[in-house]
Amino acid sequence: MTQSRALRLIKINRPENLLEASNLGLKFVHIGSGSYRKVYRVKDTDLVIKFPEAEDWSCDGKQHSKAEAARIKKLYKYKSLRPHLPKIYFHDPKSGVLVTKYYERYNKKRAEVGAYRCKDISWERGLICRMMEEMTGVAIWDLYDDNLRLDNNEVKFIDIAI
Repeated sequence: MTQSRALRLIKINRPENLLEASNLGLKFVHIGSGSYRKVYRVKDTDLVIKFPEAEDWSCDGKQHSKAEAARIKKLYKYKSLRPHLPKIYFHDPKSGVLVTKYYERYNKKRAEVGAYRCKDISWERGLICRMMEEMTGVAIWDLYDDNLRLDNNEVKFIDIAI
């Protein structure tokens, strides 16, 4: 089944759980679980579907999905964050089902040599630099270890001339 067909089936039928989604002819691979949801990859696609767990006194998976979708939408207005935010294909606020793009698990070594590397600093520091420039108009690209210090466990930028 193609990714576009699988997504169309989900959007039209709005399955609320794994059984309903499976009855649409979709095949799934379980890739994880959290406190609020079970996560599956739609087989032979780059789609991930997150099904909320049954509600009880301690968790509300529907609310968790709603909050996640809202935060991603809010953060998307920042250009520097967009490459780091997941693509949401579908969110059903009623059921809490969320469909996103599948991404491979984070691997620090691969991230350090990947496309996120920026001016010989880690991708995390590159992100900080891009966010600071976007939000303040001040470009700082000198966040090397030698230019960072600690003050009561808070990182301080001690040389930000570049």
